[in-house]
Amino acid sequence: METPPASSIPTLVNECFKLSSKKPIGKGGFGTIFVVVDIHTMKEYAAKFEKKGKGDLLSFEHHILNQIQSEQGFTLVQYYGEQDGFLILVFDLLGRNLEDRFNCCCRRFSIETIAHIGIQCLQRLEQLHSIGYLHRDVKPENFVFGRDEKMRQIYLIDFGLSKRFVDRKTKQHIPFRTGKSLTGTPRYATVPAHLGVEQGRRDDVESLGYILLYFLKGSLPWQGIRCLNAERKYQIIGAQKMKTSVEQLCHHCPVEISTFFTYTMSLQMSSEPNYAFLRNLLFQMATNESAKRSRTRRSLYQSQQQFMSCFNYEWLRDSLSSTSILFHNSDEQEEAPNLHNPPRFFKMPTLTRTQSDRGCLRLPAKLSKETSSPLDKGKATPTHNPLSLTVSTANQTPNQKRMKMM
Repeated sequence: METPPASSIPTLVNECFKLSSKKPIGKGGFGTIFVVVDIHTMKEYAAKFEKKGKGDLLSFEHHILNQIQSEQGFTLVQYYGEQDGFLILVFDLLGRNLEDRFNCCCRRFSIETIAHIGIQCLQRLEQLHSIGYLHRDVKPENFVFGRDEKMRQIYLIDFGLSKRFVDRKTKQHIPFRTGKSLTGTPRYATVPAHLGVEQGRRDDVESLGYILLYFLKGSLPWQGIRCLNAERKYQIIGAQKMKTSVEQLCHHCPVEISTFFTYTMSLQMSSEPNYAFLRNLLFQMATNESAKRSRTRRSLYQSQQQFMSCFNYEWLRDSLSSTSILFHNSDEQEEAPNLHNPPRFFKMPTLTRTQSDRGCLRLPAKLSKETSSPLDKGKATPTHNPLSLTVSTANQTPNQKRMKMM
């Protein structure tokens, strides 16, 4: 959308929010964002302006935000109204988006950082899906960090392309349709979206997988395609995705990412993703990476809850000690590994090809919604690393104990 001239933007919104600068801090397909200041509290907020009559998508975004205000990771609305020919939405000012942060970190994220980001993003998508809406434009620019005490929290923004997938009257999932135009950002769009298939929850989640892969590799195979015609470019990107197998796509990546794509690509359009399973996959990826660096060959994270609450991103670590990052207590010694709860590994079943709207590999059986692996209904085979075993000191002499400490 063409950015409205700064001179036409109201300088005072609702006799409360004053335009801080005429330079926008962001713009999208249907709105332009400026910083405004509450003249009573002097607190800064963000204000999105949309020219009235341009589809009134801002009204739809306000409607969605109103339904999800009580959830974490969604910005609070301070004001919504019409003024001087504009629809105006004022909400809490947030920090950098994932793409900006990735560039500030020299386009390198640690595996644990990617896992932490992925778990938070999955939570946001699950929250949005729980009220009956799809996002349909999942990309790094639409996941934004908070500010101040919320600087570790990720927010989901920009619902201009969102769509309700549950019929209000029947409460049923929208039907399978074809012949739809591509909605969203082609780089992260799924193969069915390229093929004109009606999008579902699986598409939001699979697009998140492409974001994680982008952070792991620094780029995606279909980036850099040049074409004078945008529609032709999107067709080439879609064709590139269709001919790239999961093995090729996830080459040199943690095995959990391959499992992530294998699972999401096996879902039907109306299927509900097993969000807990996908979060556990990403947590397993983080614990495996942590164990590689540990002297005792075990992960520093004993639970997903501890990982999410204690882990700090690379850009926040400089002023913190490793102990304060990883543990709530002040004990600097590593705890003995818990041999009664070894890490779980998922055994992949044999995959078969079936005729479907995706035209890709599918699982032979329906998937479970339990938090354990939907790809394996049996028990995971535990493995023990002999390097992680501790030596009992109960029968050692004082001299032996002193020698061990030296």
